Amino acid sequence: ARVDIAADMVRATFDVILDTMLSGGEGFDIEEASREISIYLETLGKPSVADFFGAPMWVRSLMQPRGQRATRYLQQMVSAVIARRRASRETSRETSGETSGENRGDLLDMLLAAVDPETGRTMSDTDVRDNLITFIGAGHETTALALTWALYLVGRHPPTEARIVAEVNEVAGTDALDADHVAKLTFTRQAVLEALRLYPPVAILPRVCLEATTLGERRVEPGTLVIMPIYALHRHRLLWDNPDAFDPDRFAPEKGLERRRFAYMPFGAGPRICIGMQFALLEATAILATLVRGAHVTPDPDHRIRPLVRITMRPEGGMPMTVRMR
Repeated sequence: ARVDIAADMVRATFDVILDTMLSGGEGFDIEEASREISIYLETLGKPSVADFFGAPMWVRSLMQPRGQRATRYLQQMVSAVIARRRASRETSRETSGETSGENRGDLLDMLLAAVDPETGRTMSDTDVRDNLITFIGAGHETTALALTWALYLVGRHPPTEARIVAEVNEVAGTDALDADHVAKLTFTRQAVLEALRLYPPVAILPRVCLEATTLGERRVEPGTLVIMPIYALHRHRLLWDNPDAFDPDRFAPEKGLERRRFAYMPFGAGPRICIGMQFALLEATAILATLVRGAHVTPDPDHRIRPLVRITMRPEGGMPMTVRMR
């Protein structure tokens, strides 16, 4: 069958996010929410003339009406979920007599129960809403793109595909993958890491300079916005051998010490490194292993791959592939 793998991976990772953070979504319209998140990321990452003149945020917002509508939609939808959960917890508290009420063990319950150890303050609905939107928005499209590019690369490289299938069969046999299995899928994880090198979902990262420094011949003062070109770093010939080639063995455990510290930053680095990095790698490894074990995927030879960079780097026009069950 011919499918758009990019769209399918967005749906799959969105399901994972909703299951782990909202116990299934509680009335979330998955298709609409995913579409609005995509619109938000696309408009937020599109260069605007206001950016070059340092216009205040409210001016930039007026120039991005689609992005603002998407933001309002997500805020309203998540706020409704929070209100329903608070009501459910209150009802459970009254009927059971427990002080905390029903606890489903997902991220939403953790946020509602969180208490600042220094102030004793709990999170407001706005705090909870903004945290959830951050996790939902950043946590599903980036992982979906990592999987899309990984499947594209694996589909073009039969030796890698064969090694993944062999590894999964050796580790899990015909059983469904669990966390213990995924932890042993060393080569499959390497394929994910190599896909993240060649096609980092976030191709550029903005950072603000904290201390005066010199980059090359240019003086950079505190407060200066510095854009880190992650895509360029990951393909720089001074940092990587044969940088445009797909080679998962670059990330074999024994080669880690050979790599420069900041040559590889698909999740950023330092105190602002992606908080969901380990979750994303676990999820991507599990999904890639499951799909490659069960099906042979082949990129459409007639579809030209054009990476489109906004906040994320997505394949323009999707990623059509032929899927054949094994």
